[in-house]
Amino acid sequence: MHKSKLGGGKVVQVCYVVEDLDAAIDAWVAAIGAGPFFVNKDIHLPVQHRGQESFFHVGAAHGQAGLLQIELIQILGKHPSVWTELFPDGGSGTHHIALFVDDLDQAIARYTEAGYPLVVRGMVSTVGFAHMDTRASLGFFTELYQESEVIRSIYFKIAYAARNWDGSNRVRPLADVFPS
Repeated sequence: MHKSKLGGGKVVQVCYVVEDLDAAIDAWVAAIGAGPFFVNKDIHLPVQHRGQESFFHVGAAHGQAGLLQIELIQILGKHPSVWTELFPDGGSGTHHIALFVDDLDQAIARYTEAGYPLVVRGMVSTVGFAHMDTRASLGFFTELYQESEVIRSIYFKIAYAARNWDGSNRVRPLADVFPS
């Protein structure tokens, strides 16, 4: 695979905004056998949104479809956010792809220099992340994760759960994949 001048690596996740998290999980399981899904239906995560203190208020489900993680997000708050920027009046669709990067600050600088502004910066567990506005060229945002043992472990646990999954116990607590 050709490496872009922005760096990064392979896409590790595709995120979809959905109107009903339970219905979306059912659809993904039925249509392509994705899963199981690790779910938290009430996430409040502090972030910097366009330079201002803000937070995500969403429900989230993370499952596996082949080699790719699927993230489903249900918007719970109507405050300005990376979620409502793409779906201001509700609706659903592709929101972002996610990549692991070696150095988050350098990756943000490369994207910004290439004309893709920083929209969100925050931490999940101990891992830094950012959403870059790549809508003009890709039609959706790009999320960058600082690659670390913690984020690789979270992704591995979700993928591992899907390896020989028999379709039972398709909804599990998201906390099960986070480090204690």
